[in-house]
This record gives sequence, C-alpha cells and structure tokens, in this order.
Amino acid sequence: MLINSGPFNGVPSLDAIQKVTDDLATRGLGRHTINYRLRDWGISRQRYWGPPVPVVHCAKCGVVPVPDDQLPVRLPYMKDFKPLGAGASPLETVPEFVNTTCPKCGGPAKRDCDVMDNFLDSAWYFFRYVSADDDTQAFDRELVRQWLPVDMYIGGNEHAVLHLMYTRFVTMAFHHLGLIDFDEPFKKFRAHGLLIREGAKMSKSKGNVVNPDFYLDDVGADSFRTYLMFLGPFHEGGDFRDTSLIGVRRFIERVWRLVDENEISDEPPAGMAELGPVHRAIKKVTQDLEKLHYNTAIATLMELTNELYKWPRQKREAVETLLKLLQPFAPHVTHELYERLGHPTMIADDGWPAWRAEYCAVEECEFVVQIGGKVRGKVVLPVDADENAVWEAAQAIDAVRKQLAGKQIVKRVFVPKKLLSIVVKP
Repeated sequence: MLINSGPFNGVPSLDAIQKVTDDLATRGLGRHTINYRLRDWGISRQRYWGPPVPVVHCAKCGVVPVPDDQLPVRLPYMKDFKPLGAGASPLETVPEFVNTTCPKCGGPAKRDCDVMDNFLDSAWYFFRYVSADDDTQAFDRELVRQWLPVDMYIGGNEHAVLHLMYTRFVTMAFHHLGLIDFDEPFKKFRAHGLLIREGAKMSKSKGNVVNPDFYLDDVGADSFRTYLMFLGPFHEGGDFRDTSLIGVRRFIERVWRLVDENEISDEPPAGMAELGPVHRAIKKVTQDLEKLHYNTAIATLMELTNELYKWPRQKREAVETLLKLLQPFAPHVTHELYERLGHPTMIADDGWPAWRAEYCAVEECEFVVQIGGKVRGKVVLPVDADENAVWEAAQAIDAVRKQLAGKQIVKRVFVPKKLLSIVVKP
C-alpha cells in the first residue's frame, strides 16, 4: 500500500502503477509503455557436442562468417572430450581444428571453439522433421505449408518461458525473411501437470525419481502407461503410488480374460440394455480424449468392462469396441487381443468406433425418498436429475404426501444419483 504519496495514499502498489501513470499522462508528464524482459539469447556453450559456431577470428578482418560453401563446420574426432574445467572449450586443444585461414583475406585465423546449445536446434527442429531426408535444403517449403504450423504442443509450464519463446522468435524470423507463410509455430499449447511422490515434486535432486524399467518388467508397459494417464487430471499431474499401479494392472488383466477366456459370439448387441452402455462409452471416451481428460476416459472403460462381465455371453461388436477405445492407453495388449479375435490388420488401422445418439440417451436411476430418516418411497428419473426434479416427483408418492401433511419442512438433503432426505419439524 502506498504511503506519503498524496492522493495515492492507501492505493495497492499494483493499482498505483496504472493510477499514477494515468495522472502523469493527463498532465503531459508521462505516458504508458510496455517493458519486455527479453534478454540476449546466449547460444554458445564451452563443450564438445553441438554444432560449432560457424565463424573465424582474424587479426586483420575481425569476426568473419564461414562461407556457405564451407558449411557445415564439422566437429573433429576427440577421444577425450571432457570439459577442461577452466571455462574453455575442449575444442581449443585440437590445433588442426582451431588453426585455419580467413575466408576474407586469406591470412591466418582461428576458428571459434564454442558450439551452439540444444535450445537453438529445438527452436526449429519441427521444420526439419518434414524434410528429414532432404540433404539439399533445411526444409521443403511446400511440405512446411502442408504440415505446419503444429496443431498442438504439449509440455511442462517451464517450456513456456524459454523453449517456446525461442521457438516463436525463430518462427517469426523465418516469416519475416519470407521462408514461411505463418508467424506462430503452434496453434495450441497445453501444459501437463507434475508427478508427486512422497509428498514432493518428482526430481533427481529430491531423490524420489522412479526407474520405469523396474515397472515395465514388473507389470508391463501397457499397465504402466495406463496408470500414468489414470492417476490424475492431465493438466494437474498426480501422486505416484505403487499400490494404485496394481489396480490398473488388474484392470488390464480383466480385459484380457474377458476376451481371451470367453467364447465370442457374432450376434450383435441388442436393445438399450446392451447398446446403451457401449455407445455411451464411445461418446464419453471420444470426447474425453479430445479434452485430454485421460483419467476419466479410463474410468469409463473400467465401467464398460464391468458391464460386459454381466452379460451372459460376450458379443464381438461390444468386445472389439472396448479394445479400440482402450487402444490409445494400452496399445500392445489390445493389438494382441484384436489379433486373437481373427483380425490380420493392426487395431489402430481399423478405424475409431462411432456412437449413435439414440443409444446415448441419458440413463435412469432410482432415487430413494426419505422422511425423518425412513424410506417413504422411490422414484426413477434421469441420473442427472437435480433436487427440484426429484422433489417434484416425490410429491406424487402417496406415502410421502401423507407424511408431509401438516408438517413444517426444516430442510432437504439431496445426494445426486442416490436420494432426497426430507427433515421435518417434530
């Protein structure tokens, strides 16, 4: 809060920036401006690995760029390439690399022994991806026009400060030079959450990092992969626990037994009782994947698996739908089971299932109506029915009306999908 500031006493400092500047602007003594905290980008590193900085240092001509026809500058072979520990590049110990001639005057010169950092390459690597086999140019403009910009970038929040800023800088520079026809590298950015273990962020410094090899050997890649996407909302992360991993492993095993240990009928699912759960699962998983809600999508697949276990006989269409929906999370198991069902093609190549709206109608459930803690009736309504809807339906029950006659209602307690409890004054 500002003090000793005249008319601005008591104003929070963040608000004061705006108010003081407005006052100065009104009196012609100042104006609003934006300060960017953009520092120089230091791309040089004093180590062996990395592309050498393509310049030479000449006593006569100064710093001279290496001509295009002499690029790329290749690293020399070094048996011992450890950093020297004195802030100098290990390349300085290789005379045949350091000593060269000046491209401008032809006199003696020395190569720059610094190499460029990984951030520089990672700022434009996606341009190179589309032309990885092209040795004649950095990237094919037509392929870039076809494939880029990137539809979605997923990474940690720390990337938004350095990597993404550098990437935008390079992309805008390419656009300014007329090399590409867009100036933003990514259409959409989504940040993932952090893994927590033993109450702290998982990191090497805290010593709580897990080795995935152990879990891959113990429960398999599909179980481990599915668990990581199930342990919490994607944008929030979650708490890594070995005990929870076992639960996901059992789910994968249940899917395996459902398909591998049952006779699969070619008879299609029929009626709302069978088609409803299948098509609602297709719709829910499809929409959840688009929103990166992986944990709720997997929960839906667990519910569908439980539903299929209730069927007296397993039906091919329903079982294959389950496998296709599970495939993004457990690709190896689902492909193996799909093959056992007689398919010569990969499950990922056989298309994504589509839901039909008429089978996705809101399902119903039974709401219990209590008065004074005792059950006085039940009503069947859509599962998403709110308190008012249940209350209105409850008043049509004779027993409820009789119990409420002449009574003063103190409050109503509503539990979604379960009950409406009415408390009356004695």
